[in-house]
Amino acid sequence: DNIGLDSYNFEFETSDGTSRQESAVVNNFGSDQEELVVRGSISWTAPDGQVITLNYVADKDGYRPEGAHLPV
Repeated sequence: DNIGLDSYNFEFETSDGTSRQESAVVNNFGSDQEELVVRGSISWTAPDGQVITLNYVADKDGYRPEGAHLPV
Protein backbone atom coordinates (compact mmCIF):
# COMPACT_ATOMS: atom_id res chain seq x y z
CA ASP A 1 0.00 0.00 0.00
CA ASN A 2 1.34 3.37 -0.97
CA ILE A 3 -0.14 5.60 1.70
CA GLY A 4 1.21 8.79 0.15
CA LEU A 5 4.46 10.67 0.29
CA ASP A 6 5.14 9.90 3.92
CA SER A 7 4.55 6.14 4.37
CA TYR A 8 4.03 2.66 2.89
CA ASN A 9 3.12 -0.91 3.91
CA PHE A 10 3.65 -4.23 2.19
CA GLU A 11 3.55 -7.92 2.97
CA PHE A 12 3.82 -11.20 1.11
CA GLU A 13 4.12 -14.93 1.64
CA THR A 14 5.68 -17.37 -0.82
CA SER A 15 4.68 -20.97 -1.46
CA ASP A 16 7.57 -22.25 0.72
CA GLY A 17 6.25 -20.34 3.76
CA THR A 18 8.74 -17.48 3.60
CA SER A 19 6.99 -14.28 4.59
CA ARG A 20 7.83 -10.63 4.97
CA GLN A 21 6.02 -7.55 6.13
CA GLU A 22 7.31 -4.00 6.32
CA SER A 23 5.97 -0.56 7.01
CA ALA A 24 7.58 2.84 6.95
CA VAL A 25 6.67 6.35 7.92
CA VAL A 26 8.42 9.67 7.59
CA ASN A 27 8.26 11.46 10.91
CA ASN A 28 8.29 15.26 10.85
CA PHE A 29 7.57 15.22 7.10
CA GLY A 30 8.74 18.40 5.38
CA SER A 31 10.75 19.72 8.32
CA ASP A 32 14.47 19.90 9.02
CA GLN A 33 14.02 16.95 11.42
CA GLU A 34 12.48 14.65 8.80
CA GLU A 35 13.21 11.00 9.64
CA LEU A 36 12.34 7.74 7.87
CA VAL A 37 11.43 4.90 10.26
CA VAL A 38 11.12 1.39 8.79
CA ARG A 39 9.82 -1.59 10.80
CA GLY A 40 9.49 -5.10 9.55
CA SER A 41 9.63 -8.83 10.02
CA ILE A 42 10.89 -11.73 7.90
CA SER A 43 10.24 -15.43 8.58
CA TRP A 44 11.61 -18.50 6.82
CA THR A 45 12.28 -22.16 7.48
CA ALA A 46 15.94 -23.10 7.96
CA PRO A 47 17.35 -26.31 6.43
CA ASP A 48 17.02 -28.01 9.85
CA GLY A 49 13.25 -27.26 9.90
CA GLN A 50 13.42 -24.46 12.46
CA VAL A 51 11.27 -21.42 11.69
CA ILE A 52 13.45 -18.31 11.90
CA THR A 53 11.91 -14.88 12.50
CA LEU A 54 13.87 -11.67 12.18
CA ASN A 55 12.29 -8.41 13.35
CA TYR A 56 13.96 -5.13 12.54
CA VAL A 57 13.82 -1.37 12.86
CA ALA A 58 15.81 1.03 10.70
CA ASP A 59 15.87 4.71 11.56
CA LYS A 60 18.25 7.54 12.45
CA ASP A 61 19.94 5.17 14.91
CA GLY A 62 20.73 2.59 12.20
CA TYR A 63 19.52 -0.93 11.43
CA ARG A 64 18.59 -2.96 14.53
CA PRO A 65 17.66 -6.61 13.92
CA GLU A 66 16.29 -8.88 16.65
CA GLY A 67 15.75 -12.61 16.58
CA ALA A 68 16.16 -15.64 18.84
CA HIS A 69 18.75 -17.00 16.38
CA LEU A 70 21.03 -13.94 16.69
CA PRO A 71 23.81 -13.69 19.25
CA VAL A 72 23.31 -11.04 21.93
